[in-house]
Amino acid sequence: MALSAASSPLDQAIRAHQTGQWDRAESLYRLAMSLDGDLAQAVQFLGVLCCQTGRLAEGVVHLERAAALLPTDSEAHSNLGNAYRLVELYEDGVRACRRAVEVDPSNSGAWANLSPCLRALGRLGEAVKAASTAATLAPGSAVAHNNLGHALLASGEVQPAIAAFRRALLLFPKYTDALQGLLFAMLYSDQTTDRDVREQTERLGATFGDAVLPGRTTGLRTIGYVSGDWRRHPVGRFMLPVLRHHDRSSYRIVAFADQSVEDEVTREVKGLVDEWHCVRGLSASAVCDLVRQAEVDILIDLSGHSAGNRLDVFAQGAAPVQATWLGYSGSSGLAAIDWLIGDALVTPPEVDWAMTEKAARLPGAFLVADPTQVPDTSSPLPALKNGHVTFGSFNNLPKVSDSALRAWLQILEAVPGSRLILKSQQISDEAVLLKTRKRLEDLGFDLARVQLVGGTPDDEHWQWIQRADIALDSFPYNGATTTVDCLLSGVPVVSLAGDRYSSRMGASLLKAAGRWDWVAESVGDYIDLASGLASQLVHLAELRRNLRAQVVASPLCDAPAFVKGLESTFEDVWAHSPLTLSLSTPML
Repeated sequence: MALSAASSPLDQAIRAHQTGQWDRAESLYRLAMSLDGDLAQAVQFLGVLCCQTGRLAEGVVHLERAAALLPTDSEAHSNLGNAYRLVELYEDGVRACRRAVEVDPSNSGAWANLSPCLRALGRLGEAVKAASTAATLAPGSAVAHNNLGHALLASGEVQPAIAAFRRALLLFPKYTDALQGLLFAMLYSDQTTDRDVREQTERLGATFGDAVLPGRTTGLRTIGYVSGDWRRHPVGRFMLPVLRHHDRSSYRIVAFADQSVEDEVTREVKGLVDEWHCVRGLSASAVCDLVRQAEVDILIDLSGHSAGNRLDVFAQGAAPVQATWLGYSGSSGLAAIDWLIGDALVTPPEVDWAMTEKAARLPGAFLVADPTQVPDTSSPLPALKNGHVTFGSFNNLPKVSDSALRAWLQILEAVPGSRLILKSQQISDEAVLLKTRKRLEDLGFDLARVQLVGGTPDDEHWQWIQRADIALDSFPYNGATTTVDCLLSGVPVVSLAGDRYSSRMGASLLKAAGRWDWVAESVGDYIDLASGLASQLVHLAELRRNLRAQVVASPLCDAPAFVKGLESTFEDVWAHSPLTLSLSTPML
């Protein structure tokens, strides 16, 4: 938004707005709204201010009014579209931004705002086009290049996404969203090293600055969890058994939610905690106040650098002890986060150098699964009916690297007549489907042996998993939810263990499930494991009948034992945290 300063109430409000004098700006906007000549622009800018200060619902109301008063003002519709995005009304956001670019096709900001709304709806080809248009119209816009990076990454185009994020950061080196996007893309990429990831993690963490944590008390009593995913999401799903089994006689549990959408998972979570705080739109300082009022002793980040995170709260030292766990597969990079909770496989001592936190290792796997969330839809081994073995991949497309695809191609070549199901939500988009086909052809796949499947309703999703005889884990970024889903569906999973957290999740889950024999240490072993399993149809048929029961009885699904170990780990973390810690001093 282009703002200029002069002497009228509106112009004085704009000047105060530009310089961060929020209260003064709001008062002056309201004064200007009483003057008919300045009404529409004052309403618009007040709406923007409300969104910037966390009052999203109020901001939407003002911006809807401004758009009605200014039907031919492209910027008004663009601002409204962005506000709709913030409250997760993505269809409305698309309509508003489309109106903005109809009024002024050269409005790069409107094209940039349109892209994330389209991306959230799974319209990835359109999202890439919108962001590309924004970047072409405004090559000096960091926002345009950042949104292009996110659209490309969601489409599975990891290396082009990395290039787009790097362009955004050349323009705005401390752009947190671009730094986070780049870090995710680097984790997905098979062309980045662990040292590259560590350096990017430190660079990102430095943007949050240092903090001084409040001194801890003598005993751990209150555990706080912060997430934007208390809903139908992997984090919400894996947290339910944890919350159900916490020892409520020993601990108070407080949940902080940065989300607009609620569902049946949200409702159950609310009933499993002592306090629930919706912090959507609140400033970091306001959330810190809530954390301290709740007397939280240890605050657990469940998002890392994922969407909806509140690392800004952790950066201010909200609680005496702070840790990150579950929602992000790696180090946060924040000096204010003391601990990374993992296990002996995802965070082995030899990779301590790659983390800015100290490692707290759970006695089992890094998560616990709830078998009731995966229906028992087990069926006879498909190969017995089909006359050929079917391999399956059900991970997000960005995780499917060229290195993994080349290994899968070699597996297909080693198993005559075999097929591959590649199922990913992103493939529902026609543009992504076409690019994925071209990518497979370029790598040498016979497309007659590959079935590409997009997102489906849950009941159909389980049916697709049942069509696979063997699941192939992605690398270097492993699956987690998909691995659990396959195992509980009676489908064996072959995983390649790499050198960092995100590439060792499969190993952790398989060991907890009692299937360490399905973990490979090299690409060659991975190919041999998968092709070897495919040659043992009698064994596969037996696995199909018994695997779910074996997994349900394994430590992977033992929620009471897992939570006991988690609470013990929290106690250890508490005991080994200093009474006070200035994070401007070197980490130990």
